[in-house]
Amino acid sequence: MYNYSVIRVFIDDTHVFIWLAEIVDILENTDNVFVF
Repeated sequence: MYNYSVIRVFIDDTHVFIWLAEIVDILENTDNVFVF
């Protein structure tokens, strides 16, 4: 089971979204192929 408290903190933390957006931007601007 997921820890909903941790998920809530993760969702409420705008810094996490900023960090994720920066990571996505980096991944999109590389010549490497990332397989998820």
